[in-house]
Amino acid sequence: MISPDSSLIACRLLQDASAILLWGACGYLFACVPPTLSSDTVRQLRPLLAIAAAVLVASTGLLLPVNAAFVGDGWSDALDLATIQAFLFDTNLGPVWIAQALLALVVLLATMRRDPSIGFAALGAALFLSCHIFLGHAVRLQGPAGLMLQASYLVHVLAVGAWLGALVPFIVMLRHQGASSQDDFALAMRRFSSAGHLVVGLIIVTGVLNAWLIHGRLWPAWHSLYDQLLAAKVIVVSVMVMIATCNRYVLVPRLKRGDGSMRALIWLSCSEVALGSLALVLVSLFSSFDPA
Repeated sequence: MISPDSSLIACRLLQDASAILLWGACGYLFACVPPTLSSDTVRQLRPLLAIAAAVLVASTGLLLPVNAAFVGDGWSDALDLATIQAFLFDTNLGPVWIAQALLALVVLLATMRRDPSIGFAALGAALFLSCHIFLGHAVRLQGPAGLMLQASYLVHVLAVGAWLGALVPFIVMLRHQGASSQDDFALAMRRFSSAGHLVVGLIIVTGVLNAWLIHGRLWPAWHSLYDQLLAAKVIVVSVMVMIATCNRYVLVPRLKRGDGSMRALIWLSCSEVALGSLALVLVSLFSSFDPA
């Protein structure tokens, strides 16, 4: 039988993946895409957004018995009311779970409407992800250094979500760009590019700052599984940055030539999503270890 530890990692991975998709996709469509093109893209993405919101609610709900099993004596305590009550009201994680459960329901209600409220969905998902500053390594330090680490974590997780989540509607718009106004499409592309420069810069800066605050160094200790997984994540993200740079400065200027650049741009953007998903898996794994 799968252990509570492994179940905890799996639930958090599902939480992160669904919240990132909802925050990045809905936030980009709400803030950066012209209304007509945004509405058309939301209609195409509505089933995916609804599934992501349902996964967010389900994985958050499952975390309650999983956490009870984790803090108790295993699966025998997963549904024990006393253990669940102790987790909710006697640990620092309980209030965080309650807040995330409520936010997940808000996101679900926003996405299940006939005309999804992407603004509320984006806000709810952003607040859901913001709860990371009260979990795991983000609360490793105390005092001013601890506050700096939490602030850096907040910016990092929201920037990661903005980049990775926004790629999904971006790809959809690339695939259907002939069905929309070329002016709207061009504006959405420019805004995606401008925001992308800022977001990637924030990811790099806060990633370095997080590593420095947690470790007190920037080079990995290769004997540590935590550092090995973290290094693998850095490599994956570096490849993503190189692909994004190629997309922006090589493929996008060639789109009007009709030489296959659009197909290559779509394929490489899909590769970014795949690599980003791999990075999320690595984060879920090394977050369960103590830094060396």
